[in-house]
Amino acid sequence: MNSETKPTLFSPGVGRRGMTELHFAAYCGDLNALVQALAAGLDPNSKDTYRGYAAVHWLTDMAASGALDLKCFGCSSSTAQMLD
Repeated sequence: MNSETKPTLFSPGVGRRGMTELHFAAYCGDLNALVQALAAGLDPNSKDTYRGYAAVHWLTDMAASGALDLKCFGCSSSTAQMLD
């Protein structure tokens, strides 16, 4: 496969494909940054242009993949298990 047809992977970051600070904080599982972004007035319902995800979608997607433990966000173990 030559470099012209080779697909590129998405590297998440603020400003990339519509990701806001809130989206990226959720993707990273950064509770402090999530709180700061919400306090700054970022819309929790805004969706990125990559997957059409709101911040909560990134949180649950990362939790379902095992990359994030929702218990550190105060979720009960039964809530976290529902996402598995």
